[in-house]
Amino acid sequence: MDRRILLYAWMGIFAQVSYAQDPRILAVQKADAAWWTAWNQRNIDDLDSLLTADVVYISRTHQLRDKASFLNNVRNGGIGESKGKFPEDDQKIRFVAENVAVVTGSHVDSIGTRGGPSVQVKHIRTVVFVRNAAGKWQMASIHVSVPPARP
Repeated sequence: MDRRILLYAWMGIFAQVSYAQDPRILAVQKADAAWWTAWNQRNIDDLDSLLTADVVYISRTHQLRDKASFLNNVRNGGIGESKGKFPEDDQKIRFVAENVAVVTGSHVDSIGTRGGPSVQVKHIRTVVFVRNAAGKWQMASIHVSVPPARP
């Protein structure tokens, strides 16, 4: 019995070390960090380069946007004053194929209101990253949601 517990403990440690050493993890984290930098600076060129041509963006306000619509909305100030955080709390990266990663996580964000004070809102985000032929990780799908308010 004691040997099985020790074996399971070693397997858990090995799985964590293997996960951390997977170079795809670091590459996806780097792309995600670049996203947050570009997002917080509202850098349209960098945002554009991090999105696939056919990206689908679903906003926290339930709007479905393609790439052009999303970038135009950012460019015109329609996104608001939200600032993201990297790394997100409880971030998880899972690979569903060699070149496809699903990133989930959440963070509390300060959202500017029109003419009023900022409010703290929790965001939950799911992003599908794909590695293109040149080896660059890009976002193919982004879904941001906000949990319902408690009564």
